[in-house]
Amino acid sequence: MQRYFCFLFSILFTVFCLLGCSLKVRITDIAKELGIDAVADGTICDETDTHSGNGDGYTFVKISFDNTCASVFESAVDSNSNWKPLPLSCNLQEVVYGQGRRGPYLTDTQDNVLMPSIENGYWYFYDRYEGGGNHHDDCTILVRPSFNFTIAIYDKDEHFLYFCRYDT
Repeated sequence: MQRYFCFLFSILFTVFCLLGCSLKVRITDIAKELGIDAVADGTICDETDTHSGNGDGYTFVKISFDNTCASVFESAVDSNSNWKPLPLSCNLQEVVYGQGRRGPYLTDTQDNVLMPSIENGYWYFYDRYEGGGNHHDDCTILVRPSFNFTIAIYDKDEHFLYFCRYDT
């Protein structure tokens, strides 16, 4: 009986270690994608991935920072030209919040907008649409049949980073 519990404990320990490593890899991947190493110092609060077998869907991750990590992250954002101060561009307002003719596109299964409205912070956009020119430019995003982009919004007051990789 004691062998059984030792075996069960070993399996559970291994599973938890692997899960912990996979979260760290994911946050490291997000840091690399956003071009800010300091993202990896944050803690994942919420995570949803709806990508299906054909690759369509979204990955949404909410990351929190303590005060020290937030300060380091904000300094890194200030020195990165791909991050812009809020508000979002008009096109991205429409994509994220539906303020315009279309959208919102970034919604959960109950049609709730994924990202909260934030006034004080920064945003990042990277267009992964094939054939695009400047991948940090959103001017043609609303005139195409499909989307493949990454957007992140950082709330400077609450120290939360909202990350979304969207594919259609």
